[in-house]
Amino acid sequence: MFSLSGWGLELSSNRLEVTESKHIPEACHSTVTTLRVGIIGTGNIGCDILLKLLRAKFVSVEIFCGRRAESPGLLMAAEKGVNCSDRGITYFIDNPNCCDLVYDCTSAVDAKRNAIFFKAQGVIVIDLTPAKVGILCVPCINVEEARKHGNINMIT
Repeated sequence: MFSLSGWGLELSSNRLEVTESKHIPEACHSTVTTLRVGIIGTGNIGCDILLKLLRAKFVSVEIFCGRRAESPGLLMAAEKGVNCSDRGITYFIDNPNCCDLVYDCTSAVDAKRNAIFFKAQGVIVIDLTPAKVGILCVPCINVEEARKHGNINMIT
């Protein structure tokens, strides 16, 4: 079993249990089969995360957001049937309940701005930029501490 208990999430046998969590609205606390995920940033990192998440049984990629409609990442995602937007952070501002977790694959500057909006919405952020907004996380070292925070900066 995989546990994100600090976020009120438990995963076992491809089933995600949402329990009490300050990051997920109480109305969503139940057993669910999917975690609604968004990705902002359609470059190499965003595309890599997208392709991995599309294979995950317990994840539903709700939105793949960038800023340029003609970007190769958005075009690739659209070809795969993924819901896409070229409105960047504006999409998330206008659709505050679209996902439970967002992977921020933008830039350090943009991630700092984006963090303000995601925090206000109560959305968990996995930050894959050098922004260092949230707690720095190396899963084999401090994953338990990282689970207590709503913004995780992955060290890769």
